[in-house]
Amino acid sequence: MRQMSLFGRSKPGGTRGAASDRRGGRRGPRRGLLPRPRRWMRIPAALLPVAAVGIWLALPGTTGRILDGIQAGFVQATAGAGMTVQRVYTDGRRRTPVEAILTALETEVGAPIFSVDPRAARARIQEIGWVERAVVERRLPSTVYVRLVERTPFALWQRDGRLVLVDRAGAVIGPQGIAQFAHLPVIVGADAPRRAPALLDAMAARPALSKRVRAAIRMGERRWNLRFDTGLEARLPEGEVERAWARLAAEIDEGGLLDRPVDVVDLRLADRTILRLRPPAAADENRT
Repeated sequence: MRQMSLFGRSKPGGTRGAASDRRGGRRGPRRGLLPRPRRWMRIPAALLPVAAVGIWLALPGTTGRILDGIQAGFVQATAGAGMTVQRVYTDGRRRTPVEAILTALETEVGAPIFSVDPRAARARIQEIGWVERAVVERRLPSTVYVRLVERTPFALWQRDGRLVLVDRAGAVIGPQGIAQFAHLPVIVGADAPRRAPALLDAMAARPALSKRVRAAIRMGERRWNLRFDTGLEARLPEGEVERAWARLAAEIDEGGLLDRPVDVVDLRLADRTILRLRPPAAADENRT
């Protein structure tokens, strides 16, 4: 008579077989109470150091320190191979001081050439008043090349009681070299550098008369007063500076205002011109 088992049948001859699942496949006896690990949980021991390094690299600042160390090593290695700054070559420089360029480059003879950051050096050079645009390049093995486009002085701007050079766009060049540009017109007022080109272009139509203008003063950021070498003050209306200048030139020509003791010519009203004469004492002083 056959013996029965809750997990299967006994083989003929009374030998008990291993337990099987419902599909008829065999499975061995259970070796413990903990469940077997899933496949995705089976991480080879060799990968644990790699995972640890990955976690370390993910820490804040770690990657930056490694890259900085690699860069520093590269810079020193190239310097040891002879790639050091031996010459700074400039192109387009006329008035920009050499010392200002060298200071902006932040380098010196013998420094590793790869320690020069062209982009940062370019930004610093373009902060120099005379420089409008700049290009900085490393030319291996030992030259730093700088190409400049310099600003062209357009006027002398009186600011805080001092004169500085400005270009046509209104950018401040600085006080250096003012003596060489004493012939330029003087402009006064907070927005004068930005507004001056329209006025000075209009005045260029009468160069002989414009040379007698000693200063153009911006009034309330709305209009101009012009001071002539005789002391005459011309008060121009707002807007349309070309028409205002043409009208002033006609008044000066027809009335001989620069040869008379006229203190003020006021053109602010469209339908009339108002003249104010100098006091007699002031007129006598001007004649002497």
